[in-house]
Parts: sequence; structure tokens; C-alpha cells
Amino acid sequence: MTDDALTPNPWAGAWLTVVMLAISAAAFAIATGFVPATTRYFPLIISAACILVALVDLGRRAFASAPARRGDGGSMAEAGLLNHVANAPPGAIIKYALWFFGYLLVIWLVSLVLASGLFVAAFLWREAKARWWTALLSGVIVIGLVILAGNVFHIRWPASLVDPLKPLL
Repeated sequence: MTDDALTPNPWAGAWLTVVMLAISAAAFAIATGFVPATTRYFPLIISAACILVALVDLGRRAFASAPARRGDGGSMAEAGLLNHVANAPPGAIIKYALWFFGYLLVIWLVSLVLASGLFVAAFLWREAKARWWTALLSGVIVIGLVILAGNVFHIRWPASLVDPLKPLL
């Protein structure tokens, strides 16, 4: 005997998937106009992958709700299609959205290279409860890897308001 009130709705949280689908589709459309052509490959591939993931998630949700509509008694949990984490409270979504937008703000302020290391260090220290020195070391390693990737692949990083690493890049 199951209690339908305790069974999460497969469409709970789908609004976030729809928002990400819209953002990814817009990014894909914008990236098609990048010139020269080599600058559009990365954003096109990433946005296409995000579109695919969003569509798969919406399909999974539709498939998970199908047994309930057919009335055959199949449950989403039995099918292994239920993602309990996707039903996060709005406060948790907002908290991680603030992390994301904070990362974007720091990219604008001090460059992608330094912001990536700062983000990793701060996130590991605050959210993962890593020791301060482990988080700091991880941030330094990320900065080093981003600099190395930039040099190996000849990446010209976008300009920022203040760029403390400009002499190193």
C-alpha cells in the first residue's frame, strides 16, 4: 500500500530544466554568429550538450509520469527514474544560484583565471567543509591548470575590470 501524497511529482522542479533549456537554446543561437568560426565551436558544443541533457530530463520526467497516467500501478521509485535530489527546496536552488552569479561577478572583476581558483577554493571551504589549506591548494592548482591550458591551446582570455595576472598570461 502506497501513499500518493508521499510520492513526489515527477514534474516538481521541471521549471528549472525549462529555464536551462531556454538559456542553452539562446546561447546556441547567439554562438552561431561568432566570428571567426573557430570561436563558435566551444560554445556551440557546450550549449548543444546542455540542450540534450535538458531534453533527456524532460523525457525522463514524462516517462516517469506515464505509469501513473496508465493506472498500472508502476511507481517511479521502482523504475529507478525518481531523482529525490531534484526536488530541492527553493532556498537551496537560490543558494547555489548565488554561488554561480557570484562566480560570474568575480570573473568580470578579476578575470576567468583567478576567479576559477577563487571559486573552487571558496566553494570547497564553505560548502564541502574542506580544510582551509586544502581548499587554498585546490584553488592554486586550478589557477595553474587554467594558465597551462591557456598557454597550450593559445587561448586569449576575456578582459576583466582588474586583471592581476595579466603579466603572467
